[in-house]
Amino acid sequence: GGKGAQVLGVNATALTGLLRSLRPTTGTLSAYSSELPCLLEGLANARGVMAKVIGGTDAGLRARVSIRSALPAYTFPRDLPASPRGTGPDCHGMPLLSPSQIPFPEKGAPQ
Repeated sequence: GGKGAQVLGVNATALTGLLRSLRPTTGTLSAYSSELPCLLEGLANARGVMAKVIGGTDAGLRARVSIRSALPAYTFPRDLPASPRGTGPDCHGMPLLSPSQIPFPEKGAPQ
């Protein structure tokens, strides 16, 4: 108990600041926590479908990221994502989507 009091006592200000700075993040995670299981199950299902298409799987999730210097810097809270009024967490059919729910790119001339 004495050692714990020493560690917490020395770091009390830093811990308080850290916990205060995490409130927006934990609030968002709390609001959307009901979606996490269906998202993870949907990703697992998509991985199985994609394995058939690309001929296998590996332990990873890939994303295409680009850096654009012309955009203004992120500022909190102005740049927080927003949902239209009256909407909130919803799995929208995940983890199993019907074919009508899956977006299909429009066919057109190659760019």
